[in-house]
Amino acid sequence: MKDLRSKIKRQTELLGLVLNEPAKYLVPDLAMEYEIDDLTIKRDMMDFRSTGIGIHSRSKKGICIDGEIPEEVIKPILESYIGTTVYTKSFDRATQALTKKIGSKAIITMSYLQRGIDTNRKVIINYRKPNQSSSDERKIAPLIIFESEGCWRLLALQENNYKQFLLERIQNIKQTTETFPKHNENDIRELFSGSFKSYLGKDKIEVKILMDSKWAERLRPKLLLENVCYTPQEDGKVLLETTVNSFNEIAAWIVSRGKGVKVLSPEPLKEMVLKLAKEAIENYENEEGFLK
Repeated sequence: MKDLRSKIKRQTELLGLVLNEPAKYLVPDLAMEYEIDDLTIKRDMMDFRSTGIGIHSRSKKGICIDGEIPEEVIKPILESYIGTTVYTKSFDRATQALTKKIGSKAIITMSYLQRGIDTNRKVIINYRKPNQSSSDERKIAPLIIFESEGCWRLLALQENNYKQFLLERIQNIKQTTETFPKHNENDIRELFSGSFKSYLGKDKIEVKILMDSKWAERLRPKLLLENVCYTPQEDGKVLLETTVNSFNEIAAWIVSRGKGVKVLSPEPLKEMVLKLAKEAIENYENEEGFLK
């Protein structure tokens, strides 16, 4: 199994290197990079050709890929790679979305970032924010790749600040030789301990929410947040107690549940939920027959 994991990881990263910089690498270059013999690299390319990927090594001209890689080929490659590197189940929805949005660039982005994580080497990315016409160049230290809200994301350090990046918004990526200290996994875990893995923060805010029993039964099997306590009440409802690092995420989540989920404390969270709910209602107030 270990040999298979190593093979999948090596082959996907090889593909990422060639896709990103066609004709740069000769077979001996990649053999040296992965400390294997030339024949193994050639077998890797044969494996790819058997799936319909036109990868070839031309004498003294480097390794190239002819044509586009079909979406139906990209997705299983990414899923296998994710299973060997991110050490979690394969998140089909996030992987499919990434493949549809950026195609074979998904292989480049995922593999380059993971190589940076594995070797503690910084990478340079061109990142485009929403509603931004051009991308900004950033040098970052990649820490972990993770899935949240149906998207693949990267947690990284940029100028000693923790930042999140959506993989689909990374336009280009380059490796560097600059290294960074290996990060403490407990520090990363602490950042996410009070969120749905999409908001970073170190605040500790205790929250109490009263839920109808039907919501509690639906949510109990899901680990929405760490340190969640469910306490049955005499009237059949359930008290949910947890600690969050921001009101933003949990307020939006409560509003999206609708009827049967009520904030008991703290008061600022209750006010934010009411504000969000009123803003949602305002979208329909001018429609004939609304709330009649």
